[in-house]
Amino acid sequence: MSDDPKSRSQLIRYLFSWKAPAGKFRVIFLDNHDANDWIVEGDFDTLDAAIKYVEEKTRGQKMFTMSVYDDRGRKVYKSDTFFY
Repeated sequence: MSDDPKSRSQLIRYLFSWKAPAGKFRVIFLDNHDANDWIVEGDFDTLDAAIKYVEEKTRGQKMFTMSVYDDRGRKVYKSDTFFY
């Protein structure tokens, strides 16, 4: 990571925002054991590409929640997998 404060600031905004960049869709992984923990999985050019990624990652998994957010910060897709 660069020592440039602007670069650090941009990284922090990226890591701690569910809102995708303009025209993109952001996939977020949510830890089902502690709903306060989440990870930005990536940004996608289309909603279809983001949904495909989520479906592939959650298939066959236990206790996974992944959501897709648009560039206004709205949740547009959610996949929950709960197997006991």
